Amino acid sequence: MRRIYKTKYKVFSPSFELLKYSEIIKPERKVFMNNPVSGEAEKFQLGHHICSIFNTNEQQFLPLISFFNEGLTSKQKCLYILGAQTAYDVINEFDSRGVRVRDYADSKQLVFLTKDETYLRDGYFEADKMISIIKKIENQSLSEGYTGVRGSGDMTWAIGDPLVKEKMFNYEIKLNQLLSEGKIAAFCRYDERKFPKELLIKAIRTHPYLIIYGKFYENKYFYSPPEYVSNEDLPDESYETIISLITEN
Repeated sequence: MRRIYKTKYKVFSPSFELLKYSEIIKPERKVFMNNPVSGEAEKFQLGHHICSIFNTNEQQFLPLISFFNEGLTSKQKCLYILGAQTAYDVINEFDSRGVRVRDYADSKQLVFLTKDETYLRDGYFEADKMISIIKKIENQSLSEGYTGVRGSGDMTWAIGDPLVKEKMFNYEIKLNQLLSEGKIAAFCRYDERKFPKELLIKAIRTHPYLIIYGKFYENKYFYSPPEYVSNEDLPDESYETIISLITEN
């Protein structure tokens, strides 16, 4: 029996059975942005695998809003994997920055999911299982008439377990291959206040595109999978140097 969850905002069901395109109620109200991230939205294209490192809510949400705004207005399926905040909280974060997404959430073009419905589905994490889930969502979304899929996940769930942490970066590597072949964009959220520096370095090395403190960069520290696997870990203190070199231009 499928469970139904109630939030302050809406009722939703933890299922990957997405609404058929013909059943979707088209939103009457468009997404609009009073203060978009200048020049950033057009950089968030299908096929991109983005690591966002932030230490404030503003740094997290401004590029995230641009990422989803581009997808919603391009008729793409949009998935937001929640961290500590609820769907109601996130919608309010968007609202407070001049973005109205409630109609898109009602129509299921924008869907909120939890880590237990995605990364930890069935009670455990495996990279291949998560890749399979993403493929299924992509195939179903395209069959329903969407032009692609955009997803963003909070990665904090993986910090506590050493085995899961290693599996997580294997997943990030495999995700690069999947994104290069499909019509998907992924936006991985890394809170600098919570992650150890050595894990942030690994995050940088496994994503070809970065958002550092709210600003977009093509990643000169990105390693292709063979190079990533064969290189030794960099020491913790080099994290600040890497960030400085990435953001200096």
